[in-house]
Amino acid sequence: MFDAILVTLREAAVLPGRSTLVVFSNGRDTLSMLAPDDVAQVAENAGIPIYVVSTQMEDLRRQEMLDRVTTITGGREYEASNLAQQQRAFRSIGDDRANSYVLTYTPPAHSSGSFHRIEVRLPATPGAEIRARSGYTASPDTE
Repeated sequence: MFDAILVTLREAAVLPGRSTLVVFSNGRDTLSMLAPDDVAQVAENAGIPIYVVSTQMEDLRRQEMLDRVTTITGGREYEASNLAQQQRAFRSIGDDRANSYVLTYTPPAHSSGSFHRIEVRLPATPGAEIRARSGYTASPDTE
């Protein structure tokens, strides 16, 4: 699974526009040569969130690996063992992508390379949230 994700990420990274990768899985990855963290790093560098819809989440180690991949890339993970859950998961992913804004900051060339604080304030809107990719923090305070 992770090998296939990497190939897909490389193809999506060269396409114009905003890309999202949705992985629909029905079991354990037994053949990948790549580690989940390596794949997540490629996705994060390309700015491509990974969403996972899985029909089987009973394996705790597998779930932890998928949690790391989705968290690092800004995606989410859904357990969906039946059709109704799968439909809700895909609808939720569509809503998430349709109602998301991506903010980026590119420091000037002469920058020290250190982290810069970026403050984003969100009006108090029911259901609205600020999510941050791995390495960043999102404060729950809203205005």
